[in-house]
Amino acid sequence: MEIKFDVQGLMQHKKTLEALMLHMENGGSRSLDGGEKSLYNSIRRYMADAETELRKLTIGTMGIAHDPRASRYGVSRDKVKSKKGMIRGQIKIFQPKTAGSMTSTYVQPRKLDQNPHQRGGNRVPRSARTQKMLDYGPRDRGFILRFLEGGTGQRTAGTRNGRLHGNRGSIAPRHYFSRSVNQHIDVVMQHLAEKIDQRISDLVNKGTLSNLD
Repeated sequence: MEIKFDVQGLMQHKKTLEALMLHMENGGSRSLDGGEKSLYNSIRRYMADAETELRKLTIGTMGIAHDPRASRYGVSRDKVKSKKGMIRGQIKIFQPKTAGSMTSTYVQPRKLDQNPHQRGGNRVPRSARTQKMLDYGPRDRGFILRFLEGGTGQRTAGTRNGRLHGNRGSIAPRHYFSRSVNQHIDVVMQHLAEKIDQRISDLVNKGTLSNLD
């Protein structure tokens, strides 16, 4: 469920970019200077922009952009990382341990709130369990999105006398997240490639970076 950008092989200035990656692999990003250091910083910034763009498009396609219970926060962008001659970024569904403890502030409207004098209607106060479910925040929404993405195995309520009971069935994978990402990844990658190509051309024209192509 993680989508990774790999800038190698994307650019027109392939040899120039490969030289940057080779220097990163041999000496690390701290060993870069001059035009290479400027290009490295630009690529990291462009990668962050690409993550943001892809996340926004994915959320829109999944239909959760305006969800009052904040499901959109279950889809996150990660920090751009560089390691072993690669610069990577990703968007993903929140991991339960890193999603934070934010709760939803959405209050589900009830007809009786609008017209308390009407006849009928459910006048029983919400239980603590119901209220807890209504307060689901990004951590819980991310958990639900993972269920919808990858599905589940057979679920039961527990065991009794050594036997499984309370069969709750299974959830078939829907792949909402991955399908939504795949609809937009090529366009986002193209935007990223164009930005990096233009940045290399600008640095070469200024004389701060060698054109190896």
